[in-house]
Amino acid sequence: VEILNSWQTLEDAYGPNRAARERDVAALAGQIDALWGQGVGRVGIYSTAYQWDAITGGHRITRDWFAANPAWLAGFSGSEDAVEGCTYRSFTGGPVLMTQYLGADGLDTDAWCG
Repeated sequence: VEILNSWQTLEDAYGPNRAARERDVAALAGQIDALWGQGVGRVGIYSTAYQWDAITGGHRITRDWFAANPAWLAGFSGSEDAVEGCTYRSFTGGPVLMTQYLGADGLDTDAWCG
């Protein structure tokens, strides 16, 4: 869930307003439900707290929708920072299972939390 994608909440024509956020949250919930319907046992959500809040309105709005979903937190500055991020509260309310940071080679690298 990144702000570089198309979201009604971020479109000048729509918002940000409550109705646009509700449609974006419903789109995310529908994607997760579709994966669950195909037998996927666990669906995690990738984002940063900033992007999640900008698109969905944040945890106080989405906690009833996404608390069962683990999070993959992005935006850490290095491996130690990313490992520490495993202890952070997630934007979904679910457990943090992965974090992402920019590796020394300039490529995104992940740290496994679980």
